[in-house]
Amino acid sequence: MALHRPSSIFFPYPMIDRKWQSSLGFVLTNTPPELTEEIRHRVPAGDYNVLRRISKDFYAVGNINFQFIQNRFLLGARYAKVLNNRFSFSIGNDIAWWVGYLKSSYFDGRGTGFNYYPTVSIGYRLENEIVLTLKGELIIDLFTSLKTGEIEIRRTDDGFTGERITLALEQPFFKRKHMLLAFSAVYARHFWQMWALYNTFDRYIYYPQFTVGFLL
Repeated sequence: MALHRPSSIFFPYPMIDRKWQSSLGFVLTNTPPELTEEIRHRVPAGDYNVLRRISKDFYAVGNINFQFIQNRFLLGARYAKVLNNRFSFSIGNDIAWWVGYLKSSYFDGRGTGFNYYPTVSIGYRLENEIVLTLKGELIIDLFTSLKTGEIEIRRTDDGFTGERITLALEQPFFKRKHMLLAFSAVYARHFWQMWALYNTFDRYIYYPQFTVGFLL
């Protein structure tokens, strides 16, 4: 007998008994030493997620990462299947548009771009409402534009630029509320959140990310 879908965002499971699910939290991304040398920063961003049931095995996903200087808007879809009472999986595709502005008395920078993310996730149910998810994504650059004043750099042929592996735990928190904790390892040549550093390296760099969210 199929179990109900737990309150979760990452967990790959059909939205059998839910029409909507959403969460609000934040993401911290560490700047790598290759770009900032001895200065290390944790770049925070708000993180909003929403899921919407489409049919028995399909659901849509949306995500907004928001800051004062840069924002990303993502839409995608998932096909999810239950393997047994413990394991389930999903495959999907996401597309995202990001835009950033950084202006001061000595710097006038703007950036925008589109990314495509094929994804696959495997979920494991520890208990009825405690679930683990391992998610893998490919990062494909479709278009990037970086401007400083009147100078513009465009990239339209980068294609595959990296991958991200995420391990997420979702569980009850307080008074029937649920929370998610996730760690992501991003390994990429170009990473949208670091656009303002104007990375000139054409090699893969490691970016660790930490996500905390509360389900609404």
